[in-house]
Amino acid sequence: MALFSKRDHIALSVIVFLILAGWGIRLTVLRNIESDEPVVIRNAVPVPDAIIENRSTELTTIDINTAPAAELETLPMIGPSKAERIVGYRETHGPFREIADIMNVAGIGPATFDSIRDMITTVPAGSLKAGEDGPEERLRRK
Repeated sequence: MALFSKRDHIALSVIVFLILAGWGIRLTVLRNIESDEPVVIRNAVPVPDAIIENRSTELTTIDINTAPAAELETLPMIGPSKAERIVGYRETHGPFREIADIMNVAGIGPATFDSIRDMITTVPAGSLKAGEDGPEERLRRK
């Protein structure tokens, strides 16, 4: 005794063929679409307004020894909890000596540090004497 009749086999074969053909067409169409539109990822880290509106044309650095948590949150991969941890770490352990010391904060590893390296400083702008290297330059030379 057969589970399906010949007519059932034909019907199932047609349904499977239509599904596979539909997926093939969908993949072909999607592969040919080239879009410059950004992809929206739900629950992603919010992008600062300065980046969205492209207001900031010059590279500004944030002093991790004096910046409040709200300012630290504007850095990539730094959300509210990491910003609070940075502030708490510096209140407990004192100021950061070099920008690489930020990796001592829980949750900030090499990947996060690489993404913010050029945006942070431990020396306020204008405090270096002419010809003197800041901690970022010393770190880059290593």
